Amino acid sequence: MAKKEFSSISVVGQNITRVDALDKVLGRAKFTADLNRNFPGLLYTKVLRSPHAHARIVKLDISQAEKLPAVRAVVTGKDCPEKISFRAPRILALKEVIWAGEGVAAVAAESPEIAQEAVELIQVEYEKLPAVFDAEEAMQPNPPAIVDRLLGQYRGSTQFTPEAPNVTGHFKLRAGDVEKGFAKADIILENRFSTSRISHSQLEPASCIVRAESDGGITIWTNGQGVYVIKGLISDLFGLAVGKVRVINPYQGGSFGSRLRHYVEPLTTLLALKARGTVQFTYSRQEMYLAASTRLPVVTYIKTGAKKDGTIVAQQMKIIVDNGASYAAIQDGRMAASGAVCVYRIANFFMDSYGVNTNTPWAGAYRGLGTPQVAWAVECQMDMLAEKLGMSPIELRRKNVLRRGEKNAYGEIIESIGVMDCLEKVAQEIKLEEPCVQEPGPWRKGKGVAMGGKQNTPRGRSEAEVLVHEDGTIEVLYSADEQGMGSETVMAQIAAEEFRIPISQVRVRRGDTAVTPYDTFSASSFTTYNTGNALRMACQDAIRQILQAATQKMEAPLDDLALVNGKIMVKGSPGIALADLFEPFSMFTSQGGTSLKKGTPVRGRGVFAPTPAIPWDPETGLTPKMWNWYQYNACGVELVVNIETGEIKILQGVFAADMGFPINPKMCEGQIEGGFGMAIGASIMEEYIYENGLMTNCSYGDYRIPTFREMPLRRNVKAILSPDPLPEGPWGAKGIGEGTMIAVAPAIANAVYNAIGVRIKDLPLSAERVLRRIKEKEKNDQDFLHN
Repeated sequence: MAKKEFSSISVVGQNITRVDALDKVLGRAKFTADLNRNFPGLLYTKVLRSPHAHARIVKLDISQAEKLPAVRAVVTGKDCPEKISFRAPRILALKEVIWAGEGVAAVAAESPEIAQEAVELIQVEYEKLPAVFDAEEAMQPNPPAIVDRLLGQYRGSTQFTPEAPNVTGHFKLRAGDVEKGFAKADIILENRFSTSRISHSQLEPASCIVRAESDGGITIWTNGQGVYVIKGLISDLFGLAVGKVRVINPYQGGSFGSRLRHYVEPLTTLLALKARGTVQFTYSRQEMYLAASTRLPVVTYIKTGAKKDGTIVAQQMKIIVDNGASYAAIQDGRMAASGAVCVYRIANFFMDSYGVNTNTPWAGAYRGLGTPQVAWAVECQMDMLAEKLGMSPIELRRKNVLRRGEKNAYGEIIESIGVMDCLEKVAQEIKLEEPCVQEPGPWRKGKGVAMGGKQNTPRGRSEAEVLVHEDGTIEVLYSADEQGMGSETVMAQIAAEEFRIPISQVRVRRGDTAVTPYDTFSASSFTTYNTGNALRMACQDAIRQILQAATQKMEAPLDDLALVNGKIMVKGSPGIALADLFEPFSMFTSQGGTSLKKGTPVRGRGVFAPTPAIPWDPETGLTPKMWNWYQYNACGVELVVNIETGEIKILQGVFAADMGFPINPKMCEGQIEGGFGMAIGASIMEEYIYENGLMTNCSYGDYRIPTFREMPLRRNVKAILSPDPLPEGPWGAKGIGEGTMIAVAPAIANAVYNAIGVRIKDLPLSAERVLRRIKEKEKNDQDFLHN
């Protein structure tokens, strides 16, 4: 990005108050379930779910439910479309259920109570089948159970491996010569790490309203991600004309990846079409745990070879990604594995990643799509390697970190990487090199750091439009999601900057396929990058049209004109107001021609699509373009561990992020603080607890997420912005949302080791697990002394 562009900015890069702040504070901002009262005669949905992780449906009798007064529709797997999409789990089970919580039948009735009564009248007879819950067991050639028997039929991919029926994909990376690399190593370190299944636990559960229209079409109000993706999915599944499907997206109460696959819209549509009415479906909190997306559990085997001076000469990894019970899965672990490639310079790299189905709740994206789980292994490994080498953790990372202009193991040239700067800042902030002062009692202090990166997927197309009215006000139209991260504010800032007007003159309209232009969805942290670039193009298109219209009136060449705060400026002239370019309606003037007309705003259009990936060699994974770019971050923590109970308390947290350029710095800090809090939960307490394949802690009362008790004091949490601009980003911006969890868990684990000398390789670092490891260490120490 040119220095001139940076020097002239006045709105982007500023801490502008969120444009939706007042509406949300006053309760005027509407979420999907808030719209229920707008629909007289609304029908309510309840679902009968399987109590078994794997079973054959022997008998399913819905006759009594159908007879209940005020029941308008009852559906089963037999009523569902035959087509299955990887964008959505199967709507309802047909012959088998493959996880405990899968839907078997659904009811739409005139009240929630009647719908629940009808569900209880449905009779199901199951024949239990063997189930498999462990991904390493599931990926064997002859597993205890085959999760998705139709996988090979609709997968349609050469990556599918018939010899391993639960393996959904396999990605290989072969860079350099790993055997020669290990032969040169002075130290070789091998470890196994794992992460647990956790829930997104966003405040707003999945919610959808579908109205069957008189012309055979439907209108959908949903908090699912990607209005045009949902439009295409529903049209395709149900054979509806694309023009007869309208999707509207109100505000979303968080997603973090949970709404990327669409599990509520297809069933609600099925019921609405059968009932010929308006049907509402909002998941209960229990359903959000049992039947919505979870975070991918990942097992990582890592072997690292290094010279005595700390140079890493070889790395070999096996990454096993647990999809859960995913239908039509296309997971090969490649996205998760990217977290091991984007930070360090490793010439000899051998990696295999796999996607594997199990009879557990289906899993998917969660703030990084597997990269935090892999970074957990890599960054713990780096600290362990540093200890073996007798090096500082900072020095080891500094010696091996990628630099701008270098190639990573894929063969990509890195254009923007501020990760080492992030690490240096957090280490300095927590005074990593200063030993902790221990106090009397059971609590032991420790410090730790880690860093990481997250790829941006080069997919999708973003469009944006701006309407410029004669009074100078601007309307921004776009369809990316607003999940709470502030995309509306970012888009308003971009438009205000381009038109050089106060942000108060910009109004944002978003997420309605009948009004706003095409976009995919807000994922992979690319809303600012993708949609922001499209919006800049739209603004520049509108400005060009306005200045072109002004050339004749002002008798000046186009290059001498500029639009500033509602005025057309020209060198050596006071300029004219924008309104003067718009001709009024009159019976004495022609309304044709190319001049601007009052009542008809200037419409600017912009389309942005990232440079596509370059297909990689299936045997080596090498390509000059695997991903778009990487966001980077680092975390430092100081904590205490109770050696009598295993409890961990975070005393201080520092997080630095490279987002390219902060369009709104305060909102970037908010992303960091929110991600840090979520990562504390994922690191020290959150996990699914099963009994015979059924989750037993499926409520906010039993599933532990961080409260104020587990969080450090606000004054002890610091967010640092450390951007390294991306040349093609809007003002250099990349993204930030997903990366804010990546480095936290390994930083905490490294600090725990610093505090008590116990290395834990499995998440979460729960008090029970920590205490067990403390006792094991004490026993091992005693045995050593006696021997």
